[in-house]
Amino acid sequence: MKQAPLRRASLLALAGIAACGGPSPQPPLARPGSAATVPAAVSAPPPAAAGPSPLVSMTAPDRMPDTIAIDGEPSEWGSLVPPPPPAPRYSPRSTRPAPPPPPDPNPRGAPSRVSVALTRDGAYIAADLAEASSNGIWLGLRFPAPELPPIGHMRRDGGMDPLVCEPDPGGGEPMTPPMMKECQQLVDRYEAFVAAHEARFRRFFRIDRGGIKAVGEGSALEPIVGARAAFKATSRGMTVEALVPPSGLPRAAEAPIEGMAAYAIAATSAAPPAPAEERWVDVSAPEPVAFQPHADLRKAAYESARTALMPIAFSYHPGSPYEFEIVRYGASGSLSVEPRTQLIYSPEMQSGNVEVSYVVTAGTWVAVLKDGKLNETVQLSGAPMGSVLRGKEIHLFSYDEAFREDVGFGTQAGWQVLIVGPDGKAREGISHEFHMSSAWHSVSELHTPNFDTIGMRGVPVLLGLEENTSGKAVEVRWRFDRRQGVYVPTNKALVIPIAR
Repeated sequence: MKQAPLRRASLLALAGIAACGGPSPQPPLARPGSAATVPAAVSAPPPAAAGPSPLVSMTAPDRMPDTIAIDGEPSEWGSLVPPPPPAPRYSPRSTRPAPPPPPDPNPRGAPSRVSVALTRDGAYIAADLAEASSNGIWLGLRFPAPELPPIGHMRRDGGMDPLVCEPDPGGGEPMTPPMMKECQQLVDRYEAFVAAHEARFRRFFRIDRGGIKAVGEGSALEPIVGARAAFKATSRGMTVEALVPPSGLPRAAEAPIEGMAAYAIAATSAAPPAPAEERWVDVSAPEPVAFQPHADLRKAAYESARTALMPIAFSYHPGSPYEFEIVRYGASGSLSVEPRTQLIYSPEMQSGNVEVSYVVTAGTWVAVLKDGKLNETVQLSGAPMGSVLRGKEIHLFSYDEAFREDVGFGTQAGWQVLIVGPDGKAREGISHEFHMSSAWHSVSELHTPNFDTIGMRGVPVLLGLEENTSGKAVEVRWRFDRRQGVYVPTNKALVIPIAR
């Protein structure tokens, strides 16, 4: 497959740089003779004295101290020095010299040290600062960003062909210059959206004697509501203890959170740093962090999005516990993505100590809670239509109607009924004595106001009945049977006149 022009342009640009920046012509060699002189020996200048080091090491405690007093004295944290790196693997049979190790992003010998512990209260920070960091540091915190759905053309086998903005896209229709321009604009908008999306999952802070502040728009420093910080002067510089509340953290995509990445450097410049990917240090949380309320519902939403058949990006902000965001394909299908904000808790009905809530990610899920705790989740096969309370049971109704290309023609349609009992368990509530196994030429749902009767009417392709109903309008109904506790068919198919 051909590469996109953006990639080709980059390669051409690199080729141009190589052509312009090649070796300069060698100067002519001096001919031996009386005119040739021997240059005088010049000793190398002494190495410049090393200045104060800006390096900061990073670590995380295996467990939180029993008590934390943010007073600037981090003695309860224990050692802030990172553990030694794992020993390199060595094979005695190998005759090749071991490659030089990559630069250590977390030097144990750094004069300044920072420890970060992520908890439900936010991020606790302890630091022992010296040399160039004695007046303050830049600290970056980052959660892994979810991968956004790629844009392109979906294939029938479930794969995707990426956009190729060239005259001959390879197997597709040739592109005219206006079409290529429109295609490239689409790619540029998507790449800008990806960059802005990923930026929300990292945040930089400046910690100095003035307190702790976050980097906002245009690199301006802004206060963090609820943040706390304390400092203590030492012979080396100063020690720090601080707390960044959940509202001050970056966006997250895991539920619960196992850890994060961090980066720290002396605040010797007015602008925050822009470290390379390999300079970030992974730090584990003392224990998985689940922000309340509704941590169990958030985890269920995260799992449903992570295992969805279609790509979907799930995320939330620790300071906004009542909502989450999903990014999925938009109205134009796989050529655009759009974010949607959803409520993590959307109560539908309650009976005693049992309640049900809808969770919308890749489809709609019913969350059953008992005594305020998540008992189970069940995915609906269609859109919620309503709910009723019958005795102590909650009845939830959903209806699905979709054209199916894989059956060749027709629309698949059907009702789903979930019945949640006092034990907090959900069961199927519709009888399968009559099951329609084929599609409809045209169909619409029907139900009574209190949902004691549900059904469909339309023109089926073939209902598989003894009577040939092909081309005839029929009506199929289910009515709630109290003795059986489910909805049973009132008739297999009732032929009705077709409106003229």
